[in-house]
Amino acid sequence: MLKRLLLLLLIACSFQLTAQPDTDSVNLSSPYHTIKTHLWFLQANEKYDAEKSAQVFSNTIENNTQKAIQLKQILDGKGLRVAMSQLPRTNDYRDSLAKENIYVLYPNELPEVYLEKKGKEWFYSDETVRAIPRLHQSVYPFGTDWLVNLMPYSDRYQLFGLYVWQYIGIGILLFIVFLVHQLTTFLFRMLIRRILKTRFNNLILDKELILKISKLVSYILMIWILIRLLPILQFSIDGVLGAMTVLKVMRTVFIVLLGFKLVNLMELISKRITEKTENTLDDQIVPILTQTFNIVIATIGIVFALNVLNVNITALIAGISIGGLALALAAQETVKNLIGSMMIFVDRPFQIGDYISTNTGAGTVEEVGFRSTRIRTPLNSVMTIPNGILANKAIDNLGLRIYRRYQTLLNLTYNTPPKTIDKFVEGIRAIIAEHPKTKEEGNAVYFGNMSASSLDISVSIYFEVAGFDEEIVARQEILLAILSLAEKENVNFAYPSTSVYIEKNG
Repeated sequence: MLKRLLLLLLIACSFQLTAQPDTDSVNLSSPYHTIKTHLWFLQANEKYDAEKSAQVFSNTIENNTQKAIQLKQILDGKGLRVAMSQLPRTNDYRDSLAKENIYVLYPNELPEVYLEKKGKEWFYSDETVRAIPRLHQSVYPFGTDWLVNLMPYSDRYQLFGLYVWQYIGIGILLFIVFLVHQLTTFLFRMLIRRILKTRFNNLILDKELILKISKLVSYILMIWILIRLLPILQFSIDGVLGAMTVLKVMRTVFIVLLGFKLVNLMELISKRITEKTENTLDDQIVPILTQTFNIVIATIGIVFALNVLNVNITALIAGISIGGLALALAAQETVKNLIGSMMIFVDRPFQIGDYISTNTGAGTVEEVGFRSTRIRTPLNSVMTIPNGILANKAIDNLGLRIYRRYQTLLNLTYNTPPKTIDKFVEGIRAIIAEHPKTKEEGNAVYFGNMSASSLDISVSIYFEVAGFDEEIVARQEILLAILSLAEKENVNFAYPSTSVYIEKNG
């Protein structure tokens, strides 16, 4: 990792600034000419003249030369290249927002650095002058010459566009970030384990995942240190710009990867928690939320990376919005299904494992996704119902039944004596009452009908069981007990039959 970082840093810093000479005189007639005067006379060539460059400040300012040099060092240290072609060249330029004769170079990065018109000429503002020492201190916390002073004569030799002291400085920085990487990896790994132990009851997680999170945190800290200390090496503006771009893109990538790993960590913690709940629908929500968070993190990371690469995010978002509108019009059903998914997760009309019945079909719920719900039918096939349709249908959740009712008719033959029928009915009631899986109240057994070919006994039983499998077992036990009782009492069951009588004449 450090070897790759060193290679990218050397490649980015090997570019040199190419001067664009077109004037040897001081010109303060517009923001363009003032900034050009400031930067041109501070280039490392035969035209270098710090006193001419310092004329971009008003005469009332002390130490003009030093402040002119420091301001250029601030721009170089932050990797801020001035786009000369975009600078206003008119003397009467007015800022569209402030409605004044001012020009701000970098509204986002350096809002306190701007030019203002005084009389007929443009100068850096008094606020800019007051802010220069503070900005220079923030960019160069250790100054600009301490590294050169530690290595005498190292500024006399160059190799591939860099001085010897700059190579030594790169080595020192990489050694520092290596130590920081080792230390922070160890500390964060211990910290994460301590948090999991104290906050989540000593939850045991994947050690490899914890190690990856710790390393990513250390990588982000390493890049922050490099960005903070890189200006000390005083690379050219192209070198700093290239190095800063590489480091900021790498920082964005590592932050996105850290976000993915943190989502994985929260997924593992959530699964441990949901395993302890009776509701199985939250088990299905965890992976869906994980995918959603990963998509959001990746999207934000792409936006920040494009911003670092100076891509016009506003134009890009506008284009995506137009395309998104067209896509939304073509995907109304998909959006409807997503809304239906949200309603199912919020209302929770059923959970995984429930047996539900709708006018579309019936079966056991196996999976609830963002677009559809999968149901295992009694034929062992899988039926997929769009959530937009399912959310608008009446759902009969048989899985939420507290009691399961069973009804049947026992058809006895017409030659069964009344006393035997009465004894048989009482025996069935006793069987039901003694069974451990039946409800104490509400069961009914009566001789209720005399049909065409049988005497019918109506049996209604409420089973107090959790699922269909237990109900089947309990039903079998009661039916077998009834058959044994019928055999004991000599009760015969009737079946549909037809008797034919033949009448003989004479």
